[in-house]
Amino acid sequence: MQSRQWPQVLLATTLFFLLTDRASVAFNIIPEQTRGGKNATNSYNALANYYVGSPNDFQGLASLDTRTTFYPPTWLDTPGAVTNLERGGTPGLYNALRPYQKLGWNFKKAKNDLNGSFSIVNYYACGAQTECGKEKLTDAPLNTVGAFFDLKYHPKSSDPNPRNSKLHWIQRVVSNHDKDLPAPRYHGRLEDVIDIGRNNSTTPYYDTGTDAAGENFFIDRPFRSDLLNDHYWFAELYLVEETGTRRIGNRIVGDVTIYNGVRWGWKNIITRRRKQPVPVPVPVPAPTPKPVPFLIPCPSIPKIPNFGEPNFVRSSSSSGGGGIGCVAVSPLPTPRPTPSSTPRPTPSSLPTPRPTPRPSPSPTPWTSTPWTSTPWTSTPWTSTPWTSTPWTSTPWTSSPLGSTSSTVVVSTSTTTITSPSPFQGPSSPAPSPRPAPAPAPRPSGRPIQAAPLSAISKGNAANLRSSSLFESSSKANHQLPAI
Repeated sequence: MQSRQWPQVLLATTLFFLLTDRASVAFNIIPEQTRGGKNATNSYNALANYYVGSPNDFQGLASLDTRTTFYPPTWLDTPGAVTNLERGGTPGLYNALRPYQKLGWNFKKAKNDLNGSFSIVNYYACGAQTECGKEKLTDAPLNTVGAFFDLKYHPKSSDPNPRNSKLHWIQRVVSNHDKDLPAPRYHGRLEDVIDIGRNNSTTPYYDTGTDAAGENFFIDRPFRSDLLNDHYWFAELYLVEETGTRRIGNRIVGDVTIYNGVRWGWKNIITRRRKQPVPVPVPVPAPTPKPVPFLIPCPSIPKIPNFGEPNFVRSSSSSGGGGIGCVAVSPLPTPRPTPSSTPRPTPSSLPTPRPTPRPSPSPTPWTSTPWTSTPWTSTPWTSTPWTSTPWTSTPWTSSPLGSTSSTVVVSTSTTTITSPSPFQGPSSPAPSPRPAPAPAPRPSGRPIQAAPLSAISKGNAANLRSSSLFESSSKANHQLPAI
């Protein structure tokens, strides 16, 4: 709940400030100030476009506008119009008058409003091409931005009348461009001062030491010459009457009554900035590199025996290579004179060093050697006779059924056949015959009679047909004879 109260307090404070500054007044401004109307009796122009640079690189707009973001009393001002201020001065005016109050000056609010009027004769914005103030001033400057303001006071019988130089003008100026600072620090520095002439250092009056203002008229032409910057400038102008003077030390101070006043001003902004083209550097072509001959020396070739075939080299290689050889080095070309060319700028990169050409070795002449072939002598082939070995059969012994062991003895003999091998060279000797193995010993023990075929199952008969089984009659040890 407390967080919501802060915006409400701020809004109430702002409205109070605005209503206090804009109290109802009975003072008249001629002509009546309206939005979009002609708010001056002679020259009036609320807007002024201008151009800066060639050809019109920048475009700006100057306008009659006193609204400023940081100063709430100006938020309700009408653009292009003069604002009527309350009698006696604003809080900002009294704040600016404090240095004079410290010196002994007294300022008080008038009891009644003026019954007369202020007449706005000339009021217009000035751009770079505007002759600002040419209606009343002889030194109308060009190439500046600002405004021209011309006012006249028309009193009535009950108002203070111009007499004995007792009527003056006090003007407070607020801007973002303090001209009292040396350039270029003056722009962007807030200015909130009492506007006095250069020849005035003793009073707060605008009209002291200048002929731009008098008891019943006021002329001002504020301007700035830095056209590419944005400015705001407004003034609070009051008619005052000096009711008395006194001396304090070596100074004369006065008692001043402040009557009604007006707020007027101007601002300018840069509306368009032409993008300046970025200069593109012209590319400089790199120099074309010249080919430099780089010779690879041919290795020396060893002498090869001549086998009777000139200009031919034989090479024995297990991988099927095509031989060896070397190409003779061609003679160096005759250098041609380089034509003179237009000098080009040297690139920033470091030049590439050129390799030093190696001297070409003198090629060794190759002498072919004739090839001498060796005749081939064949060797006769001697065959070895083949001796056969008789085969000894072992009689078959049958044994009755019911025996506990059986022995089948097959006597085999090894026959060695000697024949020439088709892969054997002609000069290879004939292989020696292998000796026949000794016959297998007969098993000891009691022979077992063979069982009749009717007693053997089909599976056992198949096993007997596929292989020869040998079984020893010994119960402790069974041995198989070599087949």
